[in-house]
Amino acid sequence: MQLDRLAILGGEPVRKRAWPKWPRADEATERALLRVLHSGRWTLSGAYAGETCTERRLASAYAEFYGVPYCTPVTSGSASLTLAMLALGVGPGDEVLVPGLTWVACASTVLAIGAVPIPVDIEHDSLAMSAIMARAAVTGQTKAIMIVHPFCTVAQIDAFVALSRAAGIPLIEDCSQAHGAT
Repeated sequence: MQLDRLAILGGEPVRKRAWPKWPRADEATERALLRVLHSGRWTLSGAYAGETCTERRLASAYAEFYGVPYCTPVTSGSASLTLAMLALGVGPGDEVLVPGLTWVACASTVLAIGAVPIPVDIEHDSLAMSAIMARAAVTGQTKAIMIVHPFCTVAQIDAFVALSRAAGIPLIEDCSQAHGAT
């Protein structure tokens, strides 16, 4: 196999078979989408049509899965991070610790509300934010710590809970890359 030229430039492709299609959709998925489409109720604010709406069923199932009392579905992970910070009163000029290695949404949602993202170095084994480095990054302007549980791993949650309590700074967990991880 010649590896001196990229396949796009006439070299031999490394992968010979087609990539799997994503997202995967089967007839059950199609029926569920059509049920929502024709329900006339695409949001929680839609008129009651005699049955619990899809969002509320999803929220209940997700809350049960995680063993928590409630869940609020939102349009994206960015929306959830923004809502979490706004609910905590984070705003212009406040600092939020974010992982130095993560998806852009962590820093961009902080910037979108006028706060300042403070990148914190990561642990080399988990690729999650380092609790030791986070402790060193806390200042009088720090109003939240946003950890990410990356790549199906879990950040040092006990250390971050201890840091949050000791510093009196709320902890936001971004679990979008580790649903169900413990």
